[in-house]
Amino acid sequence: MPSYSLTGIMETACGIRLNDDNTFDFFYSYGAADRNGYGTWEAQGDDIVLHTGYADKTGFTIESEKKYPGSGVVVKVENFDRMFYDNTRMFVVNGTESEEQGADREGFFRFTAKTAEKLLVSCVFFPDNMATIIPKDVQDNNYILKVNHDLLLVHFNEVHLRKTETGLEGSFPLLNMTYGTRTFTFREDI
Repeated sequence: MPSYSLTGIMETACGIRLNDDNTFDFFYSYGAADRNGYGTWEAQGDDIVLHTGYADKTGFTIESEKKYPGSGVVVKVENFDRMFYDNTRMFVVNGTESEEQGADREGFFRFTAKTAEKLLVSCVFFPDNMATIIPKDVQDNNYILKVNHDLLLVHFNEVHLRKTETGLEGSFPLLNMTYGTRTFTFREDI
């Protein structure tokens, strides 16, 4: 089971372990953000291609949803601290219309839209993991969301890394979001 560690990027720890059964494990640590991922890998010529298979996993679940007459959509996220509220945007989507809001001082996301066909949640700390939440009843307009462990999952599909004499290298979606599109080097651990 070879494992590879990211090199050349200060203050970032990142690694990939390729398992013999064609599964892989991935970790990423930058500042206070410790994340992970898993999936399958396949060899394509000189490339190792990584696939995560959990596009349906979202970092939020609906704890409760209710209908309050005469009110716009209101969303509260439990277990979120101020730093996350300040760095999170939420969208209410109805057909082709959408409305974007940040949290107010009390941690509520308040919308003028009266209903929501979907809620989208985007946090700067998890840019690859925008959550899509589908309410059970489109007429509801008051939601309490709960953060779950799936928020920490790194999402990517068809990531190609070229095998080299010392490891793997290539563009990597999560790292591209932070450091710009470039070639990243993962050295084989000895």
